[in-house]
Amino acid sequence: MRLRLNRKGPLPVHVQLKAQVAHRIQTGEWRPGQRLPTVRQLAELLRINRNTASRVFTELEREGFLSCERGRGTFVARRQAGVRGARARELLFVLDEAIGQARRLGFNPAAFAAALYARAHASAAARVRRVSVLFVGCGRSELQRMRRELARALPLHVHARLIADLARMVRRDPGTLAKYPLVVTPAVHVPEVRRLLGKNGRKVVGLAAEALLRRRLKHLPLLDRTGIERLRRRLATHALR
Repeated sequence: MRLRLNRKGPLPVHVQLKAQVAHRIQTGEWRPGQRLPTVRQLAELLRINRNTASRVFTELEREGFLSCERGRGTFVARRQAGVRGARARELLFVLDEAIGQARRLGFNPAAFAAALYARAHASAAARVRRVSVLFVGCGRSELQRMRRELARALPLHVHARLIADLARMVRRDPGTLAKYPLVVTPAVHVPEVRRLLGKNGRKVVGLAAEALLRRRLKHLPLLDRTGIERLRRRLATHALR
């Protein structure tokens, strides 16, 4: 079956086994309807605990990769919800590139796999968080339109203010700005917004034309712990030209 386990590596055995079985199904190497060894046979073949093999089969059945039929055995499910065929091969190219980058940073494949596993299984709150940003414009229709654009394209809580309102906010309650890591405004208003904000430390991002904005926003990644800076760079005027 060409399944290999690294018992000295950082990843648990059941994680390694599950990933390899799912990968062979996703890429089409194991065809729908193909019969797999029993839990006992797999445990003996790989010299692992039967409970480990049973856990892997149970999880893969729950996720739609396998079909366990009482009295007949375990088979590759005829319909999977996962990635198949060409899309799975495209994923391999992505992984190969990431592994190469990890090597250049001094991490071997085992360390990369461990980091990827930990990252993928982190809580949603740790991986993706909605960042609050303040959009500043000169007209109410512009505020409403751009608020919708940003909120639809990215996991953002978008608050909107007119430039005149921003000036009053800074004067009356400058502490309110603390909850916004970024202040977003059309590129033409960047100098004025920066002047109004003064030295409060907020980063101001200038947006380019709307048509270009829409094309660029759909390619932005989800925000993680470094996402604020990535968002700032990608939204910055020079990146959108």
